[in-house]
Amino acid sequence: MECACPGGQALRDLGGGEHGQLQGRISFTTSDIASGWSGYVDGAMESGLRAAEQVARYATR
Repeated sequence: MECACPGGQALRDLGGGEHGQLQGRISFTTSDIASGWSGYVDGAMESGLRAAEQVARYATR
């Protein structure tokens, strides 16, 4: 199955801001906010690892 959304679409739709940052108790993760390989599975893994680290830091405060 192909994705109908081009890479980077989430960033355009969200309209700027601190993407990839913890928002209260919510952590966003998507390949579109990866610093490298945006729009690819490698970017999704990078973004997921960053979100997991954010949640772990938040949980141990």
